[in-house]
Amino acid sequence: MTPERMALIALNAMGWDGQHPPSPVRLARVLGVAVFGRPGPSDWEGSSGRSGDRWWVCLNRTKPWRRRQWTLAHELGHILIHGAQADGQWRRRPAEAAHDAERAADRFAAAFLMPASLMIVLWHKHQNVAQVAAYLGVSDMAVTLRLRELHLLAGPARS
Repeated sequence: MTPERMALIALNAMGWDGQHPPSPVRLARVLGVAVFGRPGPSDWEGSSGRSGDRWWVCLNRTKPWRRRQWTLAHELGHILIHGAQADGQWRRRPAEAAHDAERAADRFAAAFLMPASLMIVLWHKHQNVAQVAAYLGVSDMAVTLRLRELHLLAGPARS
């Protein structure tokens, strides 16, 4: 299953209304994933793992809200896409496999936080990356890349 398909399933599972920004905090609640924060080094965004039968996500609480929102969606992507393969915290993988897993979690986060149907409506209404980003609580760069993926904005999409 693709990360984009998993994001649609997650949106449906949490009863997303199709009009408002999806909430990764709400998705975590629906999934029963514990979310907590702690300060961390500047190069650490967050992590996820499992204790017994309970999944958790830990976020670097010194990061800006928009960054924590993306990281939470990313870590939930890991849990939903790769969770059945993991027993406890993520293990070190060969570089190529780790890159693929990270890319899949980013694709999940993008599709979850910026669903195609909502992006189309918002882009036609605002035609402004910063306004769409502010509304969704994501970065301008994330919106730009997503708009390009959806062929709503000219330029290269993610590689």
